[in-house]
Formats: sequence, C-alpha cells, structure tokens
Amino acid sequence: METNYYDSKGFNMMILILLVYLIIYSLICLIPSKMAKKRGRSSFGWFWFSFLLSPVLGILVLLLLGETEENRKQKIIDDQLLRERISRDNKPNDTKKCTQCAEIIKREALICRFCGYSYSNTNSSTDSTDNTTEENSFLEWKKKNPEGTINDYYRSLRK
Repeated sequence: METNYYDSKGFNMMILILLVYLIIYSLICLIPSKMAKKRGRSSFGWFWFSFLLSPVLGILVLLLLGETEENRKQKIIDDQLLRERISRDNKPNDTKKCTQCAEIIKREALICRFCGYSYSNTNSSTDSTDNTTEENSFLEWKKKNPEGTINDYYRSLRK
C-alpha cells in the first residue's frame, strides 16, 4: 500500500505554518517600505529589497542612505514657511529691532539689553522723569566704564 504524503495532516500543518510565516515576514517587510516612503524613496522597491534579502538589512541601508535631495529641500522649504507663518501670527506689536545690533527688544526700552545702545525718550510720555533719570545714570556709568555692557550696568546696580 502506497502512502500519499500530500494527504497527511503533517504536510497540511507544514503548509499552514509556512503561510503564516510568509504573512508575518511580509508584514515585517512593510517597516522598511514605510521608512523608504517617508524618506522619498520607492516604497515598492524597498519592500522587495527587504523581502528578498532581509528587513533588518533594508532598515540599516535606509538609515545609511538617509533622505533624497528633493525630499530634504522640500522639508527645508516647508520648515521655513512654517516659521514665517508662526512669526507673522505671533509677532507682537510691542517690540522693535535695535538699530545698532538688530536684536528684538521691547518698544518702550530706553537701552538695548544686548548692546547697550541708548534710545531717546520719544515713544512714551508717561513716567518720563523716571526713564530720563535711569537713562542718565546709565550714560554716566557708561562714561566711567566704556567697555562695560548693559548687563554689567545692572549688576553694578544690584551691589
């Protein structure tokens, strides 16, 4: 009597295990495929590269290759547009750019906190005596300490 190996339960179980293994392996190969798509590369090609060689090898090669030049340029442009939109939306009207060092300072500032440049008191009419006194004391201190910064001035006031 001949035994038919194709009808045995063991062969059917082996086929089932092989199919489950192929499905799981294919799902694992989707990881490098998604990574490739995110980096501007062919998702389909990297799936087959990972399937035929190894998903781990596919991931390592993708990490070494990085992004495509077009994808990199597009991300830079998108980031720049986002920064411009945010700066336009959040730009408060109570700031100005220092005419000497080009840093952003408060509009009411009499002295730039970065370079120590002194502004005239034309912007605010309230508390003019206090602002003038503070400005004069800084100017006197600056004459005595020509190399000193505004931070040095405020440190000397705390002492």
